[in-house]
Amino acid sequence: MDPRIELLKARALAVDRPVSWITLEQIKARARRETEVAGLPPALASAAVFKAIMQELPIDIGPDDCLVGSQEAGFRPTYELYKGLDDPEDIPADVQDHLSADPYDRQAAALLTEAERWAQEEALCIGKRVLGHMVPDFTRVLGRGLLGLQEEIAGQKNATGNQEKQLYYQSMAETLTAVILLAHRYRDLALKLAQVETVPRRRAELETIAGICERVPARPARTFREALQAVWLVWQAMVLEQAPNAYAFSLGRLDQFLYPYYQADISSGRLSRAEALALLEEFWLKFVVGSSCWAVSQNILVGGQKADGSDAANELTELCLEATAELRTPQPSLAFRYHPGCRAELFYKVCELMKLGLGIPSIHNDTSVIAAMTAVGIPLEAARDYAIAGCQEFVVPGQENARTTGGKFNLLKCLELALNDGVSAFSGRRLGPATGKLTAMTSFDELMAAFQTQVESAIDLMVAAHNKTDRLLAEMRPTPFLSCLYDDCITTGRDVRADGACYNFTGVLTHGLGSTVDALMAVKKLVFDTGQVSPAALRQALDADFAGHEDLRQLLINGAPKYGNDIDEVDKLAAAIVAWFTTTLARRQNAWGGIFKAGFNTPSSHVLYGRYVAATPDGRRKGEPMSYGTGPYQGRNQNGPTATLRSVTSFPHRLATNGTDLSLSLQPDTIKGREGTEKLAALLQTYCDLGGHHIMLNIVDVETLRAAQRRPELYRHLVVRVHGFSTYFIALDPAIQEDVITRVASGL
Repeated sequence: MDPRIELLKARALAVDRPVSWITLEQIKARARRETEVAGLPPALASAAVFKAIMQELPIDIGPDDCLVGSQEAGFRPTYELYKGLDDPEDIPADVQDHLSADPYDRQAAALLTEAERWAQEEALCIGKRVLGHMVPDFTRVLGRGLLGLQEEIAGQKNATGNQEKQLYYQSMAETLTAVILLAHRYRDLALKLAQVETVPRRRAELETIAGICERVPARPARTFREALQAVWLVWQAMVLEQAPNAYAFSLGRLDQFLYPYYQADISSGRLSRAEALALLEEFWLKFVVGSSCWAVSQNILVGGQKADGSDAANELTELCLEATAELRTPQPSLAFRYHPGCRAELFYKVCELMKLGLGIPSIHNDTSVIAAMTAVGIPLEAARDYAIAGCQEFVVPGQENARTTGGKFNLLKCLELALNDGVSAFSGRRLGPATGKLTAMTSFDELMAAFQTQVESAIDLMVAAHNKTDRLLAEMRPTPFLSCLYDDCITTGRDVRADGACYNFTGVLTHGLGSTVDALMAVKKLVFDTGQVSPAALRQALDADFAGHEDLRQLLINGAPKYGNDIDEVDKLAAAIVAWFTTTLARRQNAWGGIFKAGFNTPSSHVLYGRYVAATPDGRRKGEPMSYGTGPYQGRNQNGPTATLRSVTSFPHRLATNGTDLSLSLQPDTIKGREGTEKLAALLQTYCDLGGHHIMLNIVDVETLRAAQRRPELYRHLVVRVHGFSTYFIALDPAIQEDVITRVASGL
């Protein structure tokens, strides 16, 4: 590794907890008060706050920087999966007041009915507005520059007589000017540092930085370095516009939109491959926010197909793999698109990177993903250009606002309600309609009918809550800068948070599929088919959280077939649930006329939401985690990884139009050497051939993870895959550490 990159990496990881977000929030609070006093409409108010951030946020240039800018101020270290959340006493009073007095939060809470609020409090279903989780079109900036976009905006503004749109165009133009100002602040700082720099080489480097920031992102990029710098400054501005914690903004297909600049520089001799790698690694390190990598799920996707279906991989694809392998940092979250035309040797390189144990890259299957996208009306050529917004949710860059986490849905909680007449066994509150109690049911069909009724009721609660809060977000907190990076927003004069994008959907993360299938199958087999367990006995055991009923609990666990083992009857039940649920959900519309898209992906919330689910007939106790993603419940997959793959692809993944998640864990010893690489490649290809969307791996053993818990100071750089991102194991909350260990122990 280049010594300069080693220094940059050490400095990035030396930061314990980011604190610059506090300064950012102070700037926002003051600017927002000024807009309220001035009575500015929301779009102009958003632009004014954004301009204040671009003008006032402190900036610096490190002694080894060749690329400038930082997203650190956009992240507050309060992610619920991590240890060491902020102590409120550490936050200045003015920032606390600003955060607690946000009028959007107050108004959004006031919109919810009691039923919607209860549903969210007990994690039955959550419908909310979405920050981040988008992939803009960076080619708009690289090819035209922000000044070119301003010209387009000016033309649209002059052509419309609509005063509201004119004001919106004004807000867009002001944000573009503000980002150019930010670039020029870096230019001025570089020149100031150059004047006092005594080392000629560094002085020349600072002058180069100044020249690049003078040009980009205002004007089109000409070189690989200019392109990287332009993208990063635009990225920084995007994150700060939606701060704090605009998780899961993603860069998209970097190896495609930066390749022309790389290729031109290499061909002309302006840049060597080693120099390009060092620049790319410096760019990679800018995604590392502190030693815990707080900026999670920032995805870079490489490989895949071109619009005509041919293989898109190039030399920059391989350079991205190499940068990740050398740095071995969890961020950015590199992902790879596999398709049948993928070169075998390239895929082996992907597998070699996975064997490093970073949980990177995850694999996305072009065949099934593209089929899912065209199924909701996206043209084939656009679908072939898909990128990943955060974890595993696929979108068209610069054209689609998929609101990929607008809904979170708990299938297992719905089953709890179906067994108890719509009343939460956890709290005693009525969360769903009266559908009868288990003790009064005489057939499995009755239970399934009750379950479906509870699911439909919860869907309606989720849809209503999301649509209200999402529309309010668009009204009160437009994002005029981000909207400049979307194809239709300038043409229509509509914000991307409204219906400015070409495609507007809402994604739902569906929890507990495997657990729900296991629980239903246990009731079917043991209660209704064989009569080994009476409804009353099961009800009594569930109410007691199995205390005094351990024999019955073991019968529920071991006496009925389990999902994840390639058992036809079980897999057919899973497929039936998926088919019915996805179809039912897709009949609902969001606030902008788009459909709700189901995904079976659970960003560790299978642990958090499981805390609100009482004991269930699969033998799971009150408050325990649910199954993860599309996978089986941890430890119940007994027939090996191939059987698991067959079960989780027993339904067409194209139905899951918001993506699917499968996590597998492998022992490092099982995939050693070239033979191990070929075995790993074959396993991943099998999953793709069977029709899965997305798969990620942890390649680590339980002993190492337990050792890290005992002596964390010795395992600071141990990386694990959590869900749509990897991170340092010791940074995780203990409950999430235990979930990772449980999954690894069971091969999931």
